[in-house]
Amino acid sequence: MIEESGRVVAVEERLAVVETVRKSACDACSAQNACGQGLKRHISDHSASHMHIRALCDFPVREGDAVVIGIPESAMLRASFWVYLSPLLFLIVAIGFGSWLGLPEGYLIIFSLLVLGAGFGITACLFHNENRQKQLQPVVLSWQLMNQEKAVKGVSEHQPAMT
Repeated sequence: MIEESGRVVAVEERLAVVETVRKSACDACSAQNACGQGLKRHISDHSASHMHIRALCDFPVREGDAVVIGIPESAMLRASFWVYLSPLLFLIVAIGFGSWLGLPEGYLIIFSLLVLGAGFGITACLFHNENRQKQLQPVVLSWQLMNQEKAVKGVSEHQPAMT
């Protein structure tokens, strides 16, 4: 389970809007003060380093509560494959097939780009599937009341069983 902590900023029906701090590799880099990226990060506004995530929530959370949200690693791995590798595989197959057909270079480039676009389209259609979206929906794993030290941990009905 990939976990991230944050603070609840809004509560909707069975959803909590959680504000998390966007982390980058600059935080752990020893050259962050001498680097252009590190300088840019320090100059940028506060809102650019924060992100709002809608997470399924079965706990009675309120605004200001600290929560831990999570998403299954296997779902994230499958999503990464489909988003990054499948369009590239479409492109490689298109180049091979176009070369096998003996297409001239200009037509081969156009054909390959069309197939790459089709690969992105197929991937987008796969991710508009409601079941796949539910697999990628973050869930609140645990929460801590705003002015209390004791954290409440529980199993959400949306959290997959650990095997």
